[in-house]
Amino acid sequence: MTFCLKLFQNLVEETRKTLYEGVEHIFKDHEGYKHLVLEHRLFVNATDPHDPELETLKKVITDLTFSHPCWGEKIPNAWVPLELEISNLVSEGKNLLSLAELKALNQASEVTVLTRGQLDVFLKVKHSLGNIVYFDIPHLREYVIINPLYMVDVMRSFVTGEF
Repeated sequence: MTFCLKLFQNLVEETRKTLYEGVEHIFKDHEGYKHLVLEHRLFVNATDPHDPELETLKKVITDLTFSHPCWGEKIPNAWVPLELEISNLVSEGKNLLSLAELKALNQASEVTVLTRGQLDVFLKVKHSLGNIVYFDIPHLREYVIINPLYMVDVMRSFVTGEF
């Protein structure tokens, strides 16, 4: 290993430590602090599609999802057709749906069509479980991220640093 490479790795470790300490300091008195996952201290190189920490990040997200206390709980039968349609779209590589597309998908169901109220509950529960990303706030409520791992790629696209 060259001196330059070793120096760069030391800089990465120092920066990682500083950033994580900063995040901990910012949230130390916040009620949501207990929900932060800081033990992995990942530092993804967003410019390198083969960065091993990217795979580690995906694994951590998947593990957190599977360890969620609600994972495996029974869901309303009426949700199953929409869940299957969403799952099929994700397996085809689709990551994001407009709310209008989701409503159309719901209406096209040959088994069960959720009412607007039921669809709202579906979206909020699925978001709370980490199955989708949906924020019921202005400017964001019109889109549903049906593949939460897509957020890793989204974050990589604008959370970068240059040295």
